[in-house]
Amino acid sequence: MSKTGENHHKLYNTLIIDPPWPVLPKNNKHYKLMSIEQIKAMPIESLLNPSGAHVWLWCTSSTMKVAHETLEGWNCIPRSIYTWIKPRMGTGSWLRHCTEFCILGVYKNAPVKFRGQIDYGWFTYTGHSEKPTEFYKIVERVSPGPNYLELFARRKTLGWDAWGDQIESALVLPGYPVPKYSEKIIKNIKKESDAS
Repeated sequence: MSKTGENHHKLYNTLIIDPPWPVLPKNNKHYKLMSIEQIKAMPIESLLNPSGAHVWLWCTSSTMKVAHETLEGWNCIPRSIYTWIKPRMGTGSWLRHCTEFCILGVYKNAPVKFRGQIDYGWFTYTGHSEKPTEFYKIVERVSPGPNYLELFARRKTLGWDAWGDQIESALVLPGYPVPKYSEKIIKNIKKESDAS
């Protein structure tokens, strides 16, 4: 953010967001959870191309309702749900969860590039919260580019910017610091600091 209050960061055509919803067991050791309020308050709209964008928001069956509310709070209209079928026995108190969901939210009516994509995939589970590599290709086929961003990323994906506390982040989100930033971001912060 510059001294004049203008935001000069890159704008994105498509985002994938996998927030740490506060629904994991208390003995969760994978990552720090966030409150619903913190997730809803994220400055997502400021990252989106003002002419239109897609936001893919991961959720579980227990966070489906709040995920819809969260997208709407970011001024995105939930349009469809993609289901990841995991061929393994999952956890759960009522039914065993062998699926995960990603809601496609549309900002300013951005169109889809490909209308033949089915709404489910049967992909191997590889590790806690890691998403199937095939999913990124699906998103690239359906959603506008060229600027793609993944928030709460666990690994880097070719052609995508990434932000999260488990990787070297490619952008700064005001109010949401992460442990490690890319060298380019560090240089930009230093340059702005030297100029002020």
